Amino acid sequence: EKQRREEAGRSLAEAEARSRALAERQEQQRRKSEAMAKMLAERREAMERKQKELSTLQQQRKDIEHGLEEMRSKKQAEEAALKREQENLTRLVEENDKRVVQLKQTGEMLKGEVQKSQQECEHERERLATEKDKNEKLLQQFAKETCLVRQGSLTKQGNLLRDHRRWFVLKPDGLYYFDSPDDLYRPVG
Repeated sequence: EKQRREEAGRSLAEAEARSRALAERQEQQRRKSEAMAKMLAERREAMERKQKELSTLQQQRKDIEHGLEEMRSKKQAEEAALKREQENLTRLVEENDKRVVQLKQTGEMLKGEVQKSQQECEHERERLATEKDKNEKLLQQFAKETCLVRQGSLTKQGNLLRDHRRWFVLKPDGLYYFDSPDDLYRPVG
């Protein structure tokens, strides 16, 4: 009987240790998820800035082309000057087109990284959910396996002379109390 009590006590201690370890892993994963969410937000902001730059460059290109059309309509004598201006503008357009291509490539790369990070977050959530289910099943199995001697509601004296109504359970390995009879898997004390 004593050996059985010690074995049940060790099982309870192991289950509590696994539960604490799970809570620590979940907290670490929460922090990691928050960091990843922050990183994703920063990347989204960077992508939005790049898209604004792209829009500005496209508007500049349109403005330049409009200026060219106005200059052509003025005088035929200014054709030489317009031709040189057009060459300069063409060079600027090519540079802007190169920038547009680079910005598009950067945007696609950032989208890929965002999707990859989202997939990693989803896999981690699934793994944590599976681990949580396993631990809850272990707790339920432990609660069922331990022999219940007596249970009922008692008043417990608390700090500062306040009494608390608790649900007590007497088992061969000890006396436990809970907040309510509905939550018998996590003892308060």
